[in-house]
Amino acid sequence: MSILASMAATSASATAQQARSRALLLYRDMLRQVPASIEQFNLDKSREDFRVMIRHHFEKHRDVKDPDIIDRLVFMGRLELEEVHKLWKQKPHILKHFETTAAEIAAQKMDAHDDEAKLAADFQRRFYKGHHVEYDV
Repeated sequence: MSILASMAATSASATAQQARSRALLLYRDMLRQVPASIEQFNLDKSREDFRVMIRHHFEKHRDVKDPDIIDRLVFMGRLELEEVHKLWKQKPHILKHFETTAAEIAAQKMDAHDDEAKLAADFQRRFYKGHHVEYDV
C-alpha cells in the first residue's frame, strides 16, 4: 500500500482508541516516507535523525486525549506528509523541522538540568542547616 493510499477522507473518530490508531498509522506512514525524502531532497540527515524528529513531534502531543483534537492533529500531519511526498515542500521547509526539534530538545534538557540543580541546592541548604530529610530512592 502506498503512503498516499492510506490517506482516507477526514472523518471523526468515535473513540479515543480509534483516534490513537489513526495517529499510529500516520507515524508509521511518516517513517516509511523517510528514505524517499532523504533521496528526493538530497538531505544529509540519517534515518535515525528523521525518526527522532518525527517521534519528538508525536511526543509533544502525547497527553492529548480528546478524539476531536487528535483527529485534527492527524489531519494536519497527513497534510504535511502529502506536501513532502508530492514535493510541494522544499529542502528548507524540512530542515526547519530539525532546527525546531533540536531547540525544543535542548530546552527540555536544560529544564531537567535546572530541576536537578535545584534539588541539589535544596539538599545542600538543608544539610548545612542541619535539617535532615529522608529521600526515597
